[in-house]
Amino acid sequence: SAPYPIDFHNFTIGSSMGICMYPYGSEEPDELKTMAKMQMYDAQELGENRLSFYKGNLNQTAYRKVIIENDLPYALKKGELYVHYQPQYFLKERAINGAEALIRWSHPSLGEVSPGEFISYAEEAGMLNSLFFWVFEEVCQKMASMKDRSLKYSINLSVNQLLLDSLILDISNILKRYSVSAAQITLEITENIEIYSVRKVNEKLHLLKEMGFTIA
Repeated sequence: SAPYPIDFHNFTIGSSMGICMYPYGSEEPDELKTMAKMQMYDAQELGENRLSFYKGNLNQTAYRKVIIENDLPYALKKGELYVHYQPQYFLKERAINGAEALIRWSHPSLGEVSPGEFISYAEEAGMLNSLFFWVFEEVCQKMASMKDRSLKYSINLSVNQLLLDSLILDISNILKRYSVSAAQITLEITENIEIYSVRKVNEKLHLLKEMGFTIA
């Protein structure tokens, strides 16, 4: 493909194409689209600017991607998502000081699906905010059930969530609901905040620190 000039910069745009022909792949429109999408992922595996025809053999990697993309919007409602707590062990004290809360997906047919596989699809589907608040509430519920209130828990927070107008109010309500302290929680910013509005970011970080959160 030829370079495309935008604002004095040349961008080369490639493409990957999956093709499934009626009636050989299927006679149903939705199935034809699904098969074509699988072949598109297969074309991506082959390299740049490639096309792949459906010939009755399904690429397992492409199949897995389509299933993840199709099933993710329903995973939370079906109770398939859960929080994995990765212990944070301090060598000097030789003790567990806390845990990092990591979202996981136990798919009924695919098995364990890592965030590396489904987070990008969650972002495309506009699910990241609901996933963050779900994890935050799960952690607070866990904290409320623990006798040891000295342990700290780390939760990932993206800049998109940081800039939500309702962030402070929503997390305040969750903290109150479970009677837990923000001082027990570290919010780990997962992106480079320098590319965003410094004023808005600093304002939210200041409010979160005032509430007692540790920011990492």
